[in-house]
Amino acid sequence: TYIWQKYGTHFPLLIKLIDANDNLSVQVHPSDAMAAKLEGAGESGKTEMWVVLEAKPDAKLLYGFKKEVTPQAFAKAIEEQKLEDLVNWVPVQKGDAFFIPAGTLHAIGAGILLAEIQQNSDTTYRVYDFGRLGLDGKPRELHVEKALQVTDLHSSQGREYANLETGILCPYFKTWRHTLQGEYRLQLEADRFEILMVLEGSGSLSGRPFKAGDSILLPAALEEVFLEGNAQYLQVIPE
Repeated sequence: TYIWQKYGTHFPLLIKLIDANDNLSVQVHPSDAMAAKLEGAGESGKTEMWVVLEAKPDAKLLYGFKKEVTPQAFAKAIEEQKLEDLVNWVPVQKGDAFFIPAGTLHAIGAGILLAEIQQNSDTTYRVYDFGRLGLDGKPRELHVEKALQVTDLHSSQGREYANLETGILCPYFKTWRHTLQGEYRLQLEADRFEILMVLEGSGSLSGRPFKAGDSILLPAALEEVFLEGNAQYLQVIPE
């Protein structure tokens, strides 16, 4: 199939549920080209997306910068631990979606449970950690030099939220949010698998039960599946 020819034995996507009780570290991921340059041939970058499943009142996440900054200002803010003065904190509520192309500075804030879909890569550059110490009592390692080479320093205001009803479409995956009410026959593309990530409700897929929190891998060889129930789910297709 097309996906096998493109990725071989490297499964192309990671699917996660992340429950943040505290602010997670501020990170950035490189593009494929920059990952190969900085980490070596064959290393891939990471473009990802988030869907908020639950959010406490006043919960927020970090998405890029409030206004365009220079590399010098970015580096100085990291060094002086004043990065929070530059970044764009975005209020979130249940149902919000965010597309995070490689190079976008980001962090999940406290009180957020979200679904994450991303390229299958561990290439992450930690930029800022809110002054926390690791288990060894020392600050966790930062990757400032590499982050300065890959971070998009333009303002992100006005382009934070994504629309899952029209779909998040990028060179690595396509994702839509659907509501199942009753019965639905899903036709699969002939040359690639699909993943269904159940956000709410329950039902069955060709007679097998599913519930909120389940992720279901559908091989292309199935051709079609029969869904029944009352649920909301993400449909994820690799590119």
